[in-house]
Amino acid sequence: MNDWARRSPEVAYSLNPAYCGWLVREAAEGYAGVRPAGLPYPLALLVLPVVLHGPTRAALPRSTATALQPWLKDRPEALLGFAGRAEQLAPVTREAIVFAGARGLLAFTDDGRLVAAGKLARGKAAVLALSESLKATVQKAGLVGKWFAEAGEPADVYQMWNVRP
Repeated sequence: MNDWARRSPEVAYSLNPAYCGWLVREAAEGYAGVRPAGLPYPLALLVLPVVLHGPTRAALPRSTATALQPWLKDRPEALLGFAGRAEQLAPVTREAIVFAGARGLLAFTDDGRLVAAGKLARGKAAVLALSESLKATVQKAGLVGKWFAEAGEPADVYQMWNVRP
């Protein structure tokens, strides 16, 4: 990651570690709702490329009643550029995980899975009231976590998105 002084204001605002850490935390919380053991670290690297990409986020279903694999089959455009986004956002995700972990909002289990921890300082409801876009992105991050949990093993999810760890 570039030094903060070198980041454009747009990048600094949209990819700041607090916001991105919150999104990963929401995905971990959603994942744990299905598989309590926690979000495998490799899957955390796929959360931001899905939820921060506007067209992909807008196309996401309302619930996990629509499974990941059929959804991707019906929307091949979601795969266009995904590998590049995943690669570009991997350092952002790692920075976000470190940031959220240092503030007690994410924790690693003994086997390297991510679990939500602690509470948000201002409270989730108060922050979500600020923006509909923010609310939609946070909600979709939780959905993606559940979706990944229901989709199978991390290798299966990576294969569905046509990327490799």
